[in-house]
Amino acid sequence: MSGGRTPGPEPHARAPEAEALAGAALDRATACSHAPALDSGAHSEASASGGIPSCPVCGAELAAGARDASSGASIEPVDLPRRLLVATACSVPLALLSAEGARSDSALLRLLAPGAQLLLPLALPALLYAGWPLFRSGLAALASGRPRAHSLTALGAAAAGLQGVAATLFPSLFPAGFRDPAGQVPVYFGAAGAIVTLALFARWLEVLAHRRSGEALSELLALVPERALRIESDGLEREVPHSELRPGDRLRVRPGARIPVDGVLLEGASSVDESMLSGEPLPVEKRAGALVAGGARNGRGSFVMEAQRVGSEMLLARIAAQVAAAQRSRAPLQASADRAAALLVPGVLAGAAAAALAWSWWGPAPALAHAFAAALSLLAIACPAALQLATPLSIRAALARGAAAGVLFRDAAALAALSELDTLVLDKSGSLTLGRARVATIVTALGVDEPELLAVAAALERSSRHPLAHAILEAARERGHAAPACSAFSAEPGAGVRGTVSGAPAALGGAAFVSGLGVPVHELAEEAALLRARAESVVFVARGRQLLGLLGIADPIREGAAAAIAALRADGVEVWMATGDHADTARAVARALGIVELRAELSPEAKAELACELERHGARVALAGDGVRVARASVGIAIGAGSDAALGSAAVTLVSGQLAGLLRARRIARRTRRNLRQNLLGASLYHALALPAAAGALYPLTGAPPSPMLAAAAMGLASFALIANALRLRHARP
Repeated sequence: MSGGRTPGPEPHARAPEAEALAGAALDRATACSHAPALDSGAHSEASASGGIPSCPVCGAELAAGARDASSGASIEPVDLPRRLLVATACSVPLALLSAEGARSDSALLRLLAPGAQLLLPLALPALLYAGWPLFRSGLAALASGRPRAHSLTALGAAAAGLQGVAATLFPSLFPAGFRDPAGQVPVYFGAAGAIVTLALFARWLEVLAHRRSGEALSELLALVPERALRIESDGLEREVPHSELRPGDRLRVRPGARIPVDGVLLEGASSVDESMLSGEPLPVEKRAGALVAGGARNGRGSFVMEAQRVGSEMLLARIAAQVAAAQRSRAPLQASADRAAALLVPGVLAGAAAAALAWSWWGPAPALAHAFAAALSLLAIACPAALQLATPLSIRAALARGAAAGVLFRDAAALAALSELDTLVLDKSGSLTLGRARVATIVTALGVDEPELLAVAAALERSSRHPLAHAILEAARERGHAAPACSAFSAEPGAGVRGTVSGAPAALGGAAFVSGLGVPVHELAEEAALLRARAESVVFVARGRQLLGLLGIADPIREGAAAAIAALRADGVEVWMATGDHADTARAVARALGIVELRAELSPEAKAELACELERHGARVALAGDGVRVARASVGIAIGAGSDAALGSAAVTLVSGQLAGLLRARRIARRTRRNLRQNLLGASLYHALALPAAAGALYPLTGAPPSPMLAAAAMGLASFALIANALRLRHARP
């Protein structure tokens, strides 16, 4: 390809790596949500035996949505619709003919007599082919003595089908109590077909809902352009596929194009729309040295960047992988649904037996037929899969919505915990401040010059990982002061560092740390107090027992932090600030942000202990900071996802790095909790009203006997309502 060609913007083209990850995320979204994904051994065993393992809760094929290893073809999106189509094509005429056949004086029955023989060819495909997965898993669970949610539906459809076959082939076996006034035995092929069809329809609705949740990940990954403009060693620009990109490649990004990979901007400047990562609508200005993320859209400027992370290592891909993993987790409320389902199955079986006995003893003629219909109705209407559909679908929809808004939840439990949050402990550095500290003030002791002070400080901080170390090293570099070697280095977290510089012991840290080494710090106490009042962190530098001076380090407060804290407090969240800084500095920052509760001069361990202490007093606490600091908190919130530590270590990650993202996260969590409770309450009310109606409780008022087909229709409508309510979360405003 000729050099210098400019690739046009391709916002929806997928690179091979992104296509593969999108397929994987979509597969997970369409697979059964009630059980963990199969391991490779189980999948291989199932494939070798020609079978597909079933979910122990809903009876769905666990390989559903997975891709065949040899052909790459999708399994369930072909198999389930085909079974549903066959069931529907057979069940509609079955229902019509069964309704006609129920009337002995029907002209259609006389025209098509014997009617039952005509129903059998339609019933067999619906039951033996379309309903086979349902029967295989449901009846097997029942036979094992551990009935599951789908066992009721399978038992009802199987009983109706077997009764129809027996009534068709051996009508003489049925007693008089099973015959209508014309002496005919009613068949329930229509009910069997309706139960199978509506059960498959409910499962297909669930698959579609999962697929809709997975679309958010696919759309996110589709933002990665398929090709990029790489600057070769000879200076020519060549358009290459995304799969050929490697870390270290120099790439040109044209105006309006999507950024192909994660990297750092080398030349030029532009505004970049990163809303697909952060949820923030305003473009971010980028200049040389700034980090840029793959998938973000470039503005009007053109720039050259160096690739750092490609393929599955890109931030966009890692976010999609985390969301896909979180969608397979289980929410705490799911345990309640599981317990309810476990109690419902034996209860319905007992209720079906009781209803059958009641109708056979006190029901109108044909009493045995009505008794059988009542039992079938209970089995058809009571499938507790409706209870277990509610939670996983709501969780999937909420997690996908959160990702689109720049909020990542590690799992469903994190979503639930954030919805109940009433106390927030904020680590000052990195959450309330930008985490980009700089040396703002240098004060030297009498007889000490600035180069000497900065040289010793830089020598000590070269081996330190403290957030302030970079600011000190950068100040020395900008002023051209070389840092001498440092030996015997040691650090005390939250206090300071010490070592040997130019043959003499040296130390850097807070006033208590340095004075504890026998160094007098009182001579600069007044200057230190003034700097702390300006919200600057103060570190003292000493060599031997001589105080060299102090450094005032400023870390700007995040834009919008004060407004976000005010909004959180208005929403009933008590906000604490925890910091390792001096109390005077902490108070200055707290005043600027409107924070009343604060703890200063804390070690990282003490910050986590503060959260635990508040929890012991009954508060529901989250600790917010960078990914490393919050990893040990019960509910950790990482502000910013630029590091691997942030992704996956914290319960909640705010990709934008803005505290306002916590408001969005909280709104999503609370809406999800409300949605879950709506679904669980709706499912509970449905069962409370539907079970008595299916058993025939309304017969004295309506005169209508139990109808298995109506019961199956009610089950399908209930599942549809739960799914529709769960999917509302995908479009809720965060």
